[in-house]
Amino acid sequence: GAPLIIRAHGGPAGEVQISRAEAVRHRYLLRAGYRILEPAFRGSLGFGDDFLGANIGCQGVKDLDDITTGIDTLVEMGIADTDRVGITGGSYGGYMTLRAAAVTDRFKTGVALYGFIDNRRMTLETGDFTYEDEYIGPVTWPMREDMAHSDVFSHLHKINCPLLMLHGDQDPICTLSQSKIVYRALEHRGIRTGLVVYPGEGHGFSDPEHRQDCARRTLAWFEEFLPV
Repeated sequence: GAPLIIRAHGGPAGEVQISRAEAVRHRYLLRAGYRILEPAFRGSLGFGDDFLGANIGCQGVKDLDDITTGIDTLVEMGIADTDRVGITGGSYGGYMTLRAAAVTDRFKTGVALYGFIDNRRMTLETGDFTYEDEYIGPVTWPMREDMAHSDVFSHLHKINCPLLMLHGDQDPICTLSQSKIVYRALEHRGIRTGLVVYPGEGHGFSDPEHRQDCARRTLAWFEEFLPV
């Protein structure tokens, strides 16, 4: 009967490691009574080049389908309850958290760490065209409609579950503005939300006090909106 938390990895070409050392990273959630599913959705490392490239041009769609299929499997096995699922993740996992909350009604709440909602805006803010070139297509003008297919920005009005964002103010990859937009959009609509900005942090949190604070706030958020 424990609530299930999806932990979406970053990358999206990230690894899922089945090890005790990896599980220790989530001990604050596990000890509180949560179960965690860390899915190796398409685009993950370790399953060959075809699988690695299987989310090109369909990010936030087919890889999100992989996550919801994993939830459905656990529900069928009696391990999870459809109505008691949350989601969290950093970087691409932060994007996936925001995307999942915007285009599905599967999640009761989420915590997005240094995520993003608009690929072209992120490309132009950072000056790094690599991500968009590799996963969406060569940057062209005017911007084609299909190039925004994976974005969250146009779906912000569909988010109805409580969301917490955590971001570093010096993030050079997924800029702080991305989380600010989500926060202000949800606040304006009266959706429970929060934004914590860590000074001096880049893409990820390195300061031990910030890491501890991030864990504490994440646990507190899930305990409030997805209690054990």
